[in-house]
Amino acid sequence: HIIPIAYHGSENDNRLLVGFNSKINRQDLRDFEIEVSHFNDKQTILWFVSIDKQPDTSAIWYATVWDTKGNILIEDSFHDKDPFTWK
Repeated sequence: HIIPIAYHGSENDNRLLVGFNSKINRQDLRDFEIEVSHFNDKQTILWFVSIDKQPDTSAIWYATVWDTKGNILIEDSFHDKDPFTWK
């Protein structure tokens, strides 16, 4: 199963192995979601997010979205500078 993270409310989902500040959902990542939704309105997409722990306990989120032919539609990264919890 794939669990969608960073959607509203997922910051409290106990199935996830990470804990993050919901602020990221109200700023950069939310804007990215809106942009991705425009692609998804027209076609099927695959969306992958990698979260990389940083030495200062922050995290950088790398997001990539592909179409069904494997072409990258959009990619971006977001630095969540708040303390990130690794469960």
